Amino acid sequence: MKKNDFKIILGIVLTLIWGLSISCVKDITLPGDFMKPQPVVIGLLSPDSLISLQLTYSLAPNDTGKYQPIKNANVLFFENDVLIGELKNSQNGIYALKRKPTTGKRYAIKIRVEGYSEISAIDSVPVRPSLLLSKYPSTSNPNQNPDLELSVLNIKSIYSGSVWFGIYAKDEYTLFFPTVTYAGFSQLNILSNSLYLDRFNAFFDGLSGKYVFGDPVRITTDLITLNPNSMIKFTHLNKAQPKYRDTYFVYAFTASATYNKYLKSAISSHQNRLLDNVGDLNNPFAQATPVYSNIKNGLGIWASCSGVKRPI
Repeated sequence: MKKNDFKIILGIVLTLIWGLSISCVKDITLPGDFMKPQPVVIGLLSPDSLISLQLTYSLAPNDTGKYQPIKNANVLFFENDVLIGELKNSQNGIYALKRKPTTGKRYAIKIRVEGYSEISAIDSVPVRPSLLLSKYPSTSNPNQNPDLELSVLNIKSIYSGSVWFGIYAKDEYTLFFPTVTYAGFSQLNILSNSLYLDRFNAFFDGLSGKYVFGDPVRITTDLITLNPNSMIKFTHLNKAQPKYRDTYFVYAFTASATYNKYLKSAISSHQNRLLDNVGDLNNPFAQATPVYSNIKNGLGIWASCSGVKRPI
């Protein structure tokens, strides 16, 4: 290659690199108040709990401080479009009525916070899942855990949401310096190859030949509705050593369509996070997964669920 030819090729390459670098740069103009804290609403309706919500201000992405409660809000609660309560001012940002929601009814909120547009949301409380749970001894499962079969008897009436479930056991935990023992519940990872379970938060375990699911597990309502008499077969990975029968159980809940979207998106967002809990790289190819919200003029979620517990 002649010297002049080399110079020409080098010039073309450098020009292309310069052009690409220029084409990849874009100026973005951000509004002056883009870091202004936004109202965050957290409210989960359940027939077993009082109607309540928590209000805080959002934090900037680089802020590791505590969420500040919204103390000066005016909160209106509606049941089937009828006003059932109005609450003003709360030192801890929690606004609660002295009544519980009813299955099948719609519950709406309207919130006024000085300096912000009116915040609103609405959701309906779903029916509880009706469960049939069977247990069979097994020596082929990890820790010789039993085979379990679950059927949702009223699956056809759960037409807008989805059923989620998990296995839990009561444990005792000990803290040192000073030594304190307290009771708590641990989740037992579900093992299953059932096609009726959504595998979005599962991975295949080659040792057991089954999928290991995170908590909770989502039943694919659309698929199981085609065969409502189907049994979901599963077991669990961890060893349960309950002291009492009612502390080793399956807990299942019907999530409204709103809560179903929120829960699945929140779990997916956590799985796709860039860093893990201690700040180490979790997923170098992670892409931000937006978390679903039904709050108008704010952040957070106003959703509902109805649950039931069955001892194993």
